[in-house]
Amino acid sequence: MKNRKSLQRISTLIVALMALAMFQLIGSGCGEPDSPHAHVEHRNSRAISGAGGGRIYSFVQRQRSGTTSGHYRFINYDVRSDYTGTARVREIRATWNVDAEFRRLTSSSYTASISIGQNSTTQTIHASTTVEFQQLTVSWFASNTNGITQARHAGNYELWPQQHVNTHGIRNETYLRIDGHALAHRITAGV
Repeated sequence: MKNRKSLQRISTLIVALMALAMFQLIGSGCGEPDSPHAHVEHRNSRAISGAGGGRIYSFVQRQRSGTTSGHYRFINYDVRSDYTGTARVREIRATWNVDAEFRRLTSSSYTASISIGQNSTTQTIHASTTVEFQQLTVSWFASNTNGITQARHAGNYELWPQQHVNTHGIRNETYLRIDGHALAHRITAGV
């Protein structure tokens, strides 16, 4: 009787420890809500009718707040475009747009920029007492042809100066051309 109760207590303890370990593993994958490693993501898909069938997918994931260094904010991201049908792919392309809204100051202008790898946009954020924010956008793409069914890219984007960023986000537009279809297929995901 004593051994049975001891075994039950031990097995209950083991189950509790395993559950705790799983929650920690899950949590470390997406971070705490206010952690710089916490992320948001969006998946979107649509069925393709006609020759080859299948589905077109668009996926995007980014860190909520990222990390800062001086006046820079770095946001890690991942974009992916997929096709699951049997038609031959002529082209699949992931085009991602990063948007950031910068606060306008009432008394002075400043320069702001968004960078994705070697592609960047820089603009003067003019002083204003009536318009609160000014938006900047920068785009980049990854493309595959000749039957490859996925286009993917992971990296980071930089916002400068980070102390004036109000909001930021990223959208991935999947573009797909396949044999047997006169028109291209498109779908977008964004966070």
